[in-house]
Amino acid sequence: MSFRLLSLPFASMLLLTACSGVAPAQVEPAPVAPPPVASRWINQSALDTLRQTGSPRQALASQPAAELLLQPDGRAERGDGERWTPVRWQRDGERLLIDQQAWPLAGGQLMSPGGARFVPAGDVAAGTDGAFRAAANAAMFPGRWEVLTARGRGTGQIVTFHPDGSLQGTNKFRHYRLCLAGDCLAQTRGDSLRLDDGGTPTTLLLSRDRGQYVFRQVRAGASAGALLLPGVVYMRLRAVH
Repeated sequence: MSFRLLSLPFASMLLLTACSGVAPAQVEPAPVAPPPVASRWINQSALDTLRQTGSPRQALASQPAAELLLQPDGRAERGDGERWTPVRWQRDGERLLIDQQAWPLAGGQLMSPGGARFVPAGDVAAGTDGAFRAAANAAMFPGRWEVLTARGRGTGQIVTFHPDGSLQGTNKFRHYRLCLAGDCLAQTRGDSLRLDDGGTPTTLLLSRDRGQYVFRQVRAGASAGALLLPGVVYMRLRAVH
């Protein structure tokens, strides 16, 4: 049987450690960096309300924002679907401070101080007119829709509202714009939508009635500056299953 001799420096180190009773120093693990924060967030709570009610105004009522855009340098923008307001942000552990207000960050979601849930925009950001608007378009008009007459009779015409604002299935209109934050008609308490044929846009009041969308022409109020009122029915839409 043969024994392998330890080298002198290594043997001396073992001897000194045994005699002193001091354990070798433990190397502290490097701190784990928090995961990066997404740059674009959309209000999921508002989208959920939009699917239930079909009303953009109701969905965005009392909401802190429709969309948040965060820059790495601490700058940020808070959008209401139409306009952007500059704000400041920074990370503080498991929360974000947006204009000095704490927004908890957990489970991939960002919570506003009032409880609204924001989620990363992801692929929705590919929309050409804002991530929230693209998501709102998809929430309002999923799938295909049949155009009905003012009295509710089917016409057989099928249209598709794409998230990017394009409109397929009609020769008259090519694009649509869901009005958010009162951008189309400020003098109305209802929802509205703008149809574009390449010339003068047609703006219609929009409501939901027993699973159908009803589009009405706009009627002026009795006096200058009065609220705009719903006029005659322009058309109806019914989801195609």
